[in-house]
Amino acid sequence: MSAAALGAVGLLYCLATASLQALARHAESSGVVYPYRDEDWLRYLLPSLWPTGERPLLLLAGPSTVREDLLVEEFRAAFPSYRAFQGGVSLGTLGDVLAGLEYVERVRGPRALPAVLVLGVSPRFLAEIPDERPFAQGLERYSQRYRAVRQADGRLALVAKPAARGLLDHARFLARKQQPRYGASVAWLVSRALPESRDTPRAARPPGRPAIEALRDRAAAAYSPYRYRAMEPWPVADLTAWLDDSTSWWRDVYRWDAGADPGVHARIAALLAFTRRHGIDLYVVNLPDRALSRERYAPRLTERYSALLRTDFAGVPLLDLRCLLPDDQFLDAEHALVPGARLVTRRVIAFVARARAERTHEDGQLRWPARRMAIVPGVGCCPGGC
Repeated sequence: MSAAALGAVGLLYCLATASLQALARHAESSGVVYPYRDEDWLRYLLPSLWPTGERPLLLLAGPSTVREDLLVEEFRAAFPSYRAFQGGVSLGTLGDVLAGLEYVERVRGPRALPAVLVLGVSPRFLAEIPDERPFAQGLERYSQRYRAVRQADGRLALVAKPAARGLLDHARFLARKQQPRYGASVAWLVSRALPESRDTPRAARPPGRPAIEALRDRAAAAYSPYRYRAMEPWPVADLTAWLDDSTSWWRDVYRWDAGADPGVHARIAALLAFTRRHGIDLYVVNLPDRALSRERYAPRLTERYSALLRTDFAGVPLLDLRCLLPDDQFLDAEHALVPGARLVTRRVIAFVARARAERTHEDGQLRWPARRMAIVPGVGCCPGGC
């Protein structure tokens, strides 16, 4: 191939890449496009998902249960003056959430931080289990600026990378991780181009429209934040075997003693200090889990976990939904199916709206009675309180 032909191919490649990058940034700025369906922790590396100077951010943060249980589109409709963003991260922990907020502050600036933070918690989330998690691994491999180093109390400290290492990792991110972005943005473009006909009476729809609707739904699913939406519930026998597997980190979760882990107090205190320093309104939700999982905690450990929530989050609006859903509303041990997610979302939206209505403006912060915790009775609630 001649030099001219090679040059033309190279130019076309550069033009195509630039066009796809521009499309991806535009799609992501819409507020509804979530690339990296299977690697949601990488979303922290995209500036277009953390804009400044727009509507204040309402961030849903926590583990993958937040991603599946809290429907961001309903938050968007309930709080239209905010830009609601689904920030749940697979295997995320409190240390990951805090490191993510610090990363946004350092890289994007304080104006990119949320004005409202809805934090979903669970025993695994607060216990920092498992030790190796994808958020820190993602920063290690692909962030240009920082890596995350685990501290003695379980928190992640952001450590600046050497310039050469940072450029190499950023180049790796550009080379290996752009295709999912392009796919999500193209799907968004396709869904916008297809006609919307759901409000059209069926008798008035032209032939072939159902197929168009199905294509639109598939395109929308490609940029949705929900990863498990199309999956079938786990068979109980398989789920039980996994929870009882001696090599599973679930065994460590069920043995975790909130009353004997000093690191958890330091992590919660660090989060509270961060939110107060930046004027972030914090709302904490103890997420639902399945009775099949709850019954594996010793009653004394459940009581100590509940005591931790009451004491360490004293003064913060706290909603306990741990026993809200029956077992048939779960995909597995903790992720809700769509009907269950709708119920959880409605309860959390109502809770946040009520708490915001009760706020005082004495010091610009939300005040909440120190010992107050809203508990929603559920199905088969665990011994010792949930």
